[in-house]
Amino acid sequence: MRKSCFISPKGTSVLTFEKIFSSHPFLLTLLLIFTFLTYFGVWQHDFITLDDGLYVFNNPYIKKGFARETFLWALTDHSTGLFHPLTWYSLFVDRKLFGLKPMGFHLTNLLLHMGNVSLLFLFLVRFTGEWGKSFFVAALFALHPVNVESVAWVAERKNVLSTFFWFLSLLAYGSYVQRPSRARYVFSLLCFALGLMAKPMLVTMPFLLLLLDFWPLKRWERKQLWSLFREKFPFFVLSLVVSFFTVLASLRRGALMSFETLPLYARLANTLLSYGKYLLKIFLPTDLGIFYPLPQGFALGEVLPYGGILVVVTLASFQLRNRYPYFFVGWGWFLVTLIPVIGLLQVGSQAFADRYLYVPGVGIFLGVVWWGAVLWRRRNLCLKTAIIGGILLALFVLSHNQQVRWQDSESIYRHTLSVTKGNYRVHDLLGVVLERRGKAGEALFHFYRALEINPRYASAYNNRAVLYLKRGKLKEARLNLEKAIKLNPRFLTARYNLALVYLNLGEIPPAVYLLKEILREDSNYPDARELLAVVLAKD
Repeated sequence: MRKSCFISPKGTSVLTFEKIFSSHPFLLTLLLIFTFLTYFGVWQHDFITLDDGLYVFNNPYIKKGFARETFLWALTDHSTGLFHPLTWYSLFVDRKLFGLKPMGFHLTNLLLHMGNVSLLFLFLVRFTGEWGKSFFVAALFALHPVNVESVAWVAERKNVLSTFFWFLSLLAYGSYVQRPSRARYVFSLLCFALGLMAKPMLVTMPFLLLLLDFWPLKRWERKQLWSLFREKFPFFVLSLVVSFFTVLASLRRGALMSFETLPLYARLANTLLSYGKYLLKIFLPTDLGIFYPLPQGFALGEVLPYGGILVVVTLASFQLRNRYPYFFVGWGWFLVTLIPVIGLLQVGSQAFADRYLYVPGVGIFLGVVWWGAVLWRRRNLCLKTAIIGGILLALFVLSHNQQVRWQDSESIYRHTLSVTKGNYRVHDLLGVVLERRGKAGEALFHFYRALEINPRYASAYNNRAVLYLKRGKLKEARLNLEKAIKLNPRFLTARYNLALVYLNLGEIPPAVYLLKEILREDSNYPDARELLAVVLAKD
């Protein structure tokens, strides 16, 4: 019999952990309290200039709120390079309830995260029967610092919202397996579809369901693998359809990086590095930032060890799948769910991102907790409790400190620069924030630093030109904008700013030509339309 850390006052009976904590409502309440305390004050944070403008405060459709026009727009929009109409609808609701103040948007993100914690805990308890381990996994998910980005960044509404339907679909699927019925199956499929409409990263769920069939649902013992595949056919169809529309949206936006820009060998190297760095961030969650740039090159000596670790652990998990099924499933969960964002189809210039671990990290938590419980079975209960408590307390402190860094754009950008190297994009982003706050000299330094690191970064030329334009240095502004357009001929913002420079120089015809050219490529560019109307009215 295990000894307990708790003895009754009279010393006549042992008060075990099971008696104290085995109430599921109590455990769930405890989880939600600590999650709320971790993110206490997040609703006071501001929007972040990176993507929050695209998703909320500069988005004309969000400003309009619910209407027939905006409803249809959400179904066809590809401005973000993603197909996620449900995310847009959730932002429409927040706009209706809270206006354009960031408080309501942050609160919704937090509530969705708390909902995800609850659903994960309920899923694990129901289908493993292990309340203690389930609590620890859910607590790791709730408090881990890599998940702060998904909660504290309004633009990551798609992440927390899609995960809510992900876990809801898992619960419904587990219920269907226990008591098969068409209604339960359809409900699981419906939740999956809604999750895909919030963020297409869920496309790997059919493979995850096959892993869960192995453990904890233990269906591989009773059914042939082909019959389990066939059962998931509607899930696979949905995944393929959404994958097609997502790639199409990325192509239309020009977000997919070409193989000429990033060759296949570089993508494979970055994939191996990213898997390794994701593991490091799970076990050593420090130096977390908003953006990690792609390396300028890949050293074979750095890539091969990560590749070796992946191969060894994957082979070991498969070899030991019957003895340690939870380790096999947890590792598979981690590997499979990261595939859409691991960089084989590179969208954007980031090497990896903390937010991509929001769902995949659960697999590592699951495997480590269940395997650790086996290895520590004979350990003293008080020692185990102290270690677990210490881990959760450390994560609580790290996460709370990290979410404070997300209080505004300047704070998170400065922190990111302090923990990353060669981060030209964040130098550029910080420069824009500083310029808007009247710190022109410091802003100019960051624009120069961005271009020193990456001389082909068109955005920094454009933003430096804006600063020059406001200070009346029209020649310098013109040179920077022409450089930006040469590097990126589809850079409409730079062309619009160049039109402004021409107008300030009194050169009306080239300004009119540029504005008309912009409207030919994007008839919904409101600033260009308004400026052209003003210029033509004066002419």
